[in-house]
This record gives sequence, structure tokens and C-alpha cells, in this order.
Amino acid sequence: MKLVQARWLGFILQFPARTVLALSTDPEIPVYNGVCSTTGVYNTSFTPANLPWNTYNYCNAPHINAAHYEAPDNAPDATLVYLNAVIRHHKFNNGGGTTHIFHETYSPPWHPFLVQIWNGTCDEGQLTYEGLQDAISHGKDFWSVYAQKLGFLESVNEQDIFVRTSVADRTYQVAGGLLTGMDPTMATKTFPVLTQPSVIDSIVPDYSCPNADNIRSAYQSVTAWTGHLEENADLQERLTTMLGVSGNTAWTSWYDHFFDTFSSRTCHGHPLPCNASGACVTVEDAARVFAIGDWEYNYIWNTAENATTYSQLTFGALLPHVRHEDLASR
Repeated sequence: MKLVQARWLGFILQFPARTVLALSTDPEIPVYNGVCSTTGVYNTSFTPANLPWNTYNYCNAPHINAAHYEAPDNAPDATLVYLNAVIRHHKFNNGGGTTHIFHETYSPPWHPFLVQIWNGTCDEGQLTYEGLQDAISHGKDFWSVYAQKLGFLESVNEQDIFVRTSVADRTYQVAGGLLTGMDPTMATKTFPVLTQPSVIDSIVPDYSCPNADNIRSAYQSVTAWTGHLEENADLQERLTTMLGVSGNTAWTSWYDHFFDTFSSRTCHGHPLPCNASGACVTVEDAARVFAIGDWEYNYIWNTAENATTYSQLTFGALLPHVRHEDLASR
């Protein structure tokens, strides 16, 4: 049986890619090919050939492709009739009927605060050219399986494909890259990408949930969490001083900001940051930050006491959306 209407529901987001990691307890953090923690690759979109194809790659998460797709052994005659694809946005920096515009970041040399930032060509959170190319490649791989190999999709059209993203610009730019990879002619066409109002968007999620906040505060007050901050106090002190963020709790309460700052550079082959006096973050520093960050994400969403409840309260509104789309396709 094949449905008249088959729908692909695509969520473009960041968080789920960070919730399934398990970090080695080995105190020696290996440095692989420049920058790497014990869990994956952080300095290239192309996983080295000597590693398994599905090795965790922060720069370009492994995804389905024809070379590694296998049909289920227990249902050789099954026909795919519905698919949900939950997809992370691609590499980033920390409308129809109108002129085709492009975003270029401009930093005028006379700006009084220019000396306070690293003067690059991208704004914080902006999808990069390399990230867009990764998205196009992802779309090609997706099409190679669900169109060319399985015949599940026949064309890129609004009846068969439903795309939803978060409200961040980079996520619907990635959606455009995916669709273009699936069908290059889409580069000159329009396609609807749906979002929810930012105050209730379930992909991020940004809506208020005091119960979830209380749970997270509780399990970040125990030794398992405070201990890892104390154990790495030397690293944090050196990095906050070097980068001028001492006393900023957004940086000192966990390593997420360091993680994003460093990985945005290593994923694009850029040097790690230095300050005005010439002190620079080392490769070893970055590898240690990636390992700590992986442990933190795993703790927050997987292993901490009541982490399951926390995930249900925060991402819980996302799951009914998936369910409703599933039911609507039947």
C-alpha cells in the first residue's frame, strides 16, 4: 500500500545533535587531526576515511546516504509510506517575487567598539557558505535514498514534502540548501517553510517552563556538576581572562559559549582566538573544552537525575507536532 500523499517533515535544529553523546572517562583527552575530543571530529565537515562513516562529527553530523542505507531484514517487501526527518542546522558563525538579496556583514573601520570583537565577515549565528554547501550535500544524500533508491519521493513538491524550521535565519537557509540538493532546479523556485511564533516555538524551545528550570537548577547544584567546574577551574580562569569574559556567568556557569566559539572556528579551518596581547587559545585547550562540553550536554539531557523529565518538559511540545503530522498523513 502506498499513500496518495507522503509527507516529509523536516525539523532544522541544533539541540538534539548534542543529547546522545557518551564521553569517555579517560583523563587523557586525545587530539586527533588537529582538534578532536574523545567523542568525535570538530575541525572538518569530512570525516577522515580511517574512521567509521557515522563517527560523530560536530561540523557536519553524519546522516543517511545511499551507500550506507539498508532495508529492514524483517520486512523485505515493505513499502515506505511516511517519514519524519529531524535534522540539525549546518555550520554557522558564533522571499519570492522580490529581488534576490544576500546578507553581508559590514564592520566600519570607524566603529568605536570594533576593537572588542574579532573582525570577521560573519555575524553571530549566521549560516556560512561552507554550512550551506554541507546542507546541499545533505539534500543530495537524502534524495539518493528516498527518491533514487526507494522511490518514496518522485519530485520536490509541496504536496509530498512539508518543511518546518525554527525562527533562526540559518535554519530556513539550511532548508533551502536541502531542497536544492534534492532538486537543483529549486534554486530558482519558491517553497514554503513553516515556523511557529517565536514565543511558543517548540523547536528551540524558548517558552517558559518554571518546573523545567527548577529541575535543571537542582541537578546543576550537586557535586556531579559543581565538581566538574572545580576540576577544570584552571582552564576556565585562563580562558575567561584571555577572552575578557571573567565574571560573566553565561560563560562561567558552563562551557557552552566556549564550545560554540571554538568549534565555529575549527569547523571552518580558522585559527583559534587570540587576544590583543597575543595570548591564544591552544589546540589542547579547544580539545579539552569540546570534551567538557560533550559531557555537559550528555549530563543535562541524558544522565542527570530527572533529566528525562527535564527533556519532556522542554522538548515535550515538539513531539505532539511529530505525532499530529503522522496522523494527518494517514
